[in-house]
Parts: sequence; structure tokens; C-alpha cells
Amino acid sequence: MKLIYYIFIFFLLFPFVRLYDFGTDIQPYALVLSIVLVLKIKPKLVFPILLYLVIFISSLLVFLIDPSNPVNSMRSIANYASLFFISYSLYWLVSKKIELVLLEKIIKFSLYVWLSAGLLQILVDRELLDFIISVRTTDNRGVTGLAPEPTFYGMILLFYGLILYLLNKNNIIHVFFCLVGILFLAKSSMALLYVISILVISIALQKNIKIYHKVLIVALSFPLVFFAVGDQDTRLGYIVSSLLKDPMALLEIDASIGDRISHLILSFKGFFDNFTMPHGYNSSQSYFVENAWRFKSLNTEWLSTGGRIMSGYGAAFFELGFFSLLIPLSSLYLFKKNYKRKHELVFHILSINIIMLSAIQLANTFFILYSTLVILKTYET
Repeated sequence: MKLIYYIFIFFLLFPFVRLYDFGTDIQPYALVLSIVLVLKIKPKLVFPILLYLVIFISSLLVFLIDPSNPVNSMRSIANYASLFFISYSLYWLVSKKIELVLLEKIIKFSLYVWLSAGLLQILVDRELLDFIISVRTTDNRGVTGLAPEPTFYGMILLFYGLILYLLNKNNIIHVFFCLVGILFLAKSSMALLYVISILVISIALQKNIKIYHKVLIVALSFPLVFFAVGDQDTRLGYIVSSLLKDPMALLEIDASIGDRISHLILSFKGFFDNFTMPHGYNSSQSYFVENAWRFKSLNTEWLSTGGRIMSGYGAAFFELGFFSLLIPLSSLYLFKKNYKRKHELVFHILSINIIMLSAIQLANTFFILYSTLVILKTYET
């Protein structure tokens, strides 16, 4: 049984490694093992994870709205199943079987495996690991490490930084290497955007810093980013330098960012247009095509219409309708529970919600690991 625990943790930390091509980026191994663990154990359900169970059950009910494309629907349902089963089994595993100190050491080791993979791709070949990862990148973008594309690589490194900081504030050197990886390996414009957003949150929450000092720190961070990634020959350098000239150009200069922001806006528009009723799993792309023209700022030429909704929360709100409100409800519960007695966790709760507006799916194991550790820290006595 102990072997299953460590295999489960392996696939949590390396969710894109494929043993068989299932046609998806995130492989189902962690979900399958978590179901096995849940069948073997009977831990108590803390309130946030209980809400995840209700979300999963709701996703099954929503399937009854439109069962016309069961394969596509099952992929979405697996998304919500992962949120419950993985968080449930991980919460039990860390609280009962594996010491948090040991898990922290495993996470640190895996971080440097991710960084080493990216470094090898730069030094040897960008598609060096294509036999275990479906690699998608170009010469003017960053490398992918053990993720399918640079954006995912950058976001995984961002999760690593946040998780290690959550586990121990003395992990700052490891957080620094995460930032180095985002800037110089992944070179991800989307990850950099979220790094800046989280930096602003962190500074805003500091009670011992005066307002004008906070503004000054944020203002000075932008030139530093420019000097770090200001190479015009790279996609990230071009985006940063263009934004410094015209901040409103964000949707016009980068297809990846423009596409993701379009998905976010349109998914929430669909949520309200349908009066918070669920759309189901098979209508998002037709809805996006029909409604994108209403937003003049969106570049419809870059709007992808053949895949999943590129926003974790956007997909939930569009597909599940009012059932999805349980997700921010769980965050609000954690926020209220920690605001006075564990104020430092408020930063992490806000960070989770900011990141999940991006193309990170709810089935992403790093999101589940991060949120489960926040829940665990909340219920520590």
C-alpha cells in the first residue's frame, strides 16, 4: 500500500508524463490512484472537500442536460472528479500517512527535476522529451520542461514557488529558482502576468508597508522585469517592451494571452446570459463563435474554437452554472476562517483564485495540491 502512496505523489508532481497516449495533456493516473485510495480509506470530510464532492455530483447531473457527446462530457466530468478524489485522498495521505516535512523534501527534489528538464531542452534539443511529453513550442518561445507547452511550464513553476512558500517561508531560495525558470526557461508571458498579479496581492496585504511605498515597489518591479526579459528576439521580450509602451495593447500583440482572456470573458458572459443555468459540456465553442463579435477589443482571429474552455473557473461557471458557485464558496469559507487567526493563508487563498482564472484546469494536480495544502494548514490546530 505504501508503494501506491508514492506512485500517487509521483503522478501528482509529473501529471503530463504519459505511459500511453490518451489524447489529453493531463494524464489520468493520479485520478485513478486517488479513486483506489478513497475506496480503501474512510477519512472524515472537511467542509471545503465536502463542497468538492457536491461539485462532482453536480457535474454528473449536468451531463443529463446534454448527453449527446459522452466522450467530451466524460473529459469534463473527470475534471470535477479529480478535484474531489485527488484532494480527498491527498488530505488523508498527508494528515495520516506521510509527514509534511517528507512531502516538502519530495516537492523540492521534483522542482529541480522540472528545472533540469528545461535546462536540458535549451542545451540539447527543445523536443528532447517528446517521447514522454507532447511538446508544443516554437523557436521564439521558451522550452516546455515536463509540460506540453511553455505557458503550462511557467504556471507549474509558479505553483511550485507558491507551494514551497506555503510550506515554509524559509524556502525563498527555491522560490527564486522558480522565478528564474519562469523568466529564462519557460519565458511565459501568461505566467509572468500572474507573477506580477501575485506580487501586487502580496504587497497589498502587507500591513507594515505604507501605501506610497507599496505603489513604489510595484512600479519599480516593471523595469526590473523589462531588463530581465527585454530581448526583442523572444516572444516574451517583445510583449514586455510593447506593454511598457502601450499597456492597452495586451489583447492585440499576443495570440495566447488574447485567446485566453477571450475564453475567460465569454465563459462568464455565458454564465450570466443563461441566468446562471448550466450549459453542459458541448455548447461552449458555438456560443463563443456567436458572441465574440460583441466585444470589439477581442481579436476573433485568435479565438480557438476546437478545444476546452481555457479558464479553470470560466469552464466551471459556463458548464455547471450556479453549481459552480460552490467553488468560490469554499474559498470564501477558507478566507473567513483564516483572516484573523492565520492571516498569511489569506495570501494563498487569493492567489489560488487569481491563478484559476487562467487556462489551468480544475484537474491540474498542482492546483489540487496547492489548494489541499491550504485546507490542511487551515485545519491544523
